[in-house]
Amino acid sequence: MGETLLVRYCEEDQDPGIAEQNREHERRKALKEQYRAAYKAANPTAKSVRLTDEQKKASEYTQIGARYRLRLETAGADIDVGLDEMLGLTNLREGATVILYPRITYDERLPADQRAPQTPTPKQLLYGPKVRIERIVVERNDHGEAVQAFVEVEWQQQIGGAWSYGFVFATASEDRPLVDGMLYTLDPDINDIYGYWCMVTTKALSEAVAAGDSETNTLYSRLSNPQAGYVEWDERSGEGQARFYGGLEALHVLSAHEMPQFEESKHAYIAYHGDDPVLLVQGPPGTGKSYSTAFAIFARMQGAMSAERPFRVFISCKTHAATDVLLENVRLVQDRLRHIHEHYPDLFARYFDPRLLDADLFRVAPRQPVVGVINLSKEADKEKGEDKNADTIIRSMWCVVASTPGHIYGMVKAGWGSKALFGHYFCDLLVLDEASQMNIPEAVMAALPLKPTGQLIVVGDHRQMAPIVKHSWDNEPKRTFKEYKTYRSLFVTLLEQEPPPPMIKFAESFRLHSAMAEFLRREIYSKDGIRYHSNKMAVLPVFEHADPFVAAVLAPEYPIVVVVHDEAESQTRNPFERELIAPVLEALSDSAMYALDARHGLGVVVPHRAQRADMQTEFPQLRVLDPETGSVLLSAVDTVERFQGGERTAVVYSATESDRDYLLAAGKFLYDPNRLTVAISRAKEKMILVASRSVFSLFSPDEEAFTNAQLWKDLLRRTCVVPLWEGERDGVHVEVWGNEM
Repeated sequence: MGETLLVRYCEEDQDPGIAEQNREHERRKALKEQYRAAYKAANPTAKSVRLTDEQKKASEYTQIGARYRLRLETAGADIDVGLDEMLGLTNLREGATVILYPRITYDERLPADQRAPQTPTPKQLLYGPKVRIERIVVERNDHGEAVQAFVEVEWQQQIGGAWSYGFVFATASEDRPLVDGMLYTLDPDINDIYGYWCMVTTKALSEAVAAGDSETNTLYSRLSNPQAGYVEWDERSGEGQARFYGGLEALHVLSAHEMPQFEESKHAYIAYHGDDPVLLVQGPPGTGKSYSTAFAIFARMQGAMSAERPFRVFISCKTHAATDVLLENVRLVQDRLRHIHEHYPDLFARYFDPRLLDADLFRVAPRQPVVGVINLSKEADKEKGEDKNADTIIRSMWCVVASTPGHIYGMVKAGWGSKALFGHYFCDLLVLDEASQMNIPEAVMAALPLKPTGQLIVVGDHRQMAPIVKHSWDNEPKRTFKEYKTYRSLFVTLLEQEPPPPMIKFAESFRLHSAMAEFLRREIYSKDGIRYHSNKMAVLPVFEHADPFVAAVLAPEYPIVVVVHDEAESQTRNPFERELIAPVLEALSDSAMYALDARHGLGVVVPHRAQRADMQTEFPQLRVLDPETGSVLLSAVDTVERFQGGERTAVVYSATESDRDYLLAAGKFLYDPNRLTVAISRAKEKMILVASRSVFSLFSPDEEAFTNAQLWKDLLRRTCVVPLWEGERDGVHVEVWGNEM
């Protein structure tokens, strides 16, 4: 399933000092066991073992910080796979914290002659030592095939215990030395320090509310009492905000190239709504929500400057990657303002406040330093006496602070302690982006510093991928879960409020071809009253193809193509679809033809990791390798979840599933309309959907699956109705259909 990697510790693979250190740890471990055995023999009734200071000094050691090079193994896996396929199957990546544990264990409570080999239990893994994957190094032959691979890991500080309420488990064997030649496993770390932070915040909030202080967290206050919110935003503030947008319009009149015209909804977003306690912004695919949000932030900052008030903006997303995307757009808009100041000084002086150019941009605890902004390190990494992040931010009168919810929690905790999380307000505007993936406890964490008179802007799109959960909440019997629905996204929660908060809905996409946008408008966004559209008409260039099937699939006059086949025996891996689209992918990646690369040109979307691994192995030309380590930096083939937020010139979606019984049992996954919406909306010029006829003809007794399957049927029977090619491929009947012009 790709959840576990098999690795072997070999002394010959280690740096000499590391191997020697591990042997010394083994000697000290054996000595400690001798001391303990001797103590128990001398004190048979003692409840615990006590060693002398000299014995402790002679037998103590630590693995923390030690870096080991582990050899990746394929022998012993449940399925016969090569190294490339194994690496494509796993979701374990550099930077991930994993559990390192022996592949085979023994019940050490039994006498040695009675111990039988066994697979570690889940409970044993919970208490296993944690290591971080630092690098994955792959040795390749002249054909680019992996012949050997190593996973370099660093032993981590082991934390956990009863204090975490079951979110983080203390390690029982943190310093156990590695054994030469022994096979180990790397498993995803189920410990959830992020969940623990959410729990601490939620618990403290519950206690505050029980004590009668329901307004201690601004976000919670506005969720529980939507009409009670108030924003400090006077007439001068509103005038300054509107003047900012007036400058953008004036620049558009001077040069449409310098500043394109904003659609009406973006006009309202940037120029108005500064006094709304909560503003909901729905941004369908490709509508420029991050770029528009950056302008909206500076417009509101200018409004505060007009009233001579400090204005600190926090922008926060669930992931570091999404946070960096929004921050980059903020930086680009500030650079655009500097450009206007330099090239249109009279216009700038009339409409814009020059203090905007010097507003600080902060990034809290980035994974990699962000260029062009002030990077603030983690609180735990600061030197003694160094300013805390909250102090640095509070000293800035006008600034934008980018941080994930967890690091906002860490900032407040470092400043005032975990027992005093509430009541420390230094944020005037909180922007939560990608809020359709952020649950309520996360949002409450992000809102810790939001002033009671500050504004909350929630940006997202509930028609795209929601938070990933592994529980059927719809069938959850507990009344409290049904009542509070804390597992749901903040965006959906606000959308269902009565009355709902003011809402901005973007309509124009700057990514998709107009035909793709029209399909999504009719089938998806019309439900929200959004006239989703695109004026983009760019298509693939014209090339001659000897294969009529490839020519039909890549016909540029049909931006949407559905390839239907009669293969019906596949579940999470479909070799027929892989071979069917092989010539199409070869043509699209051919440097003499379309020359689409893996970074920006070509995307191959699949629902399952097994299909991803299969296709990544078969199409090595669709990947980018790290020249230093040989590992895969980027592949054109990936799952829907990992493509969200990205875009490609052409996208091929391999539906993979074709077995009717499997579709009936697991169809909710494939038929999820959000999944298809994301897949279709990644493409700019060409969208190719490859699926079995069973996907379009399945009649599910499950009401939700039946309804969702209609979207697929409408794509084939209402949109792609032009027959382009029909014939056999590898003995299987195949049809190619293009969208109606």
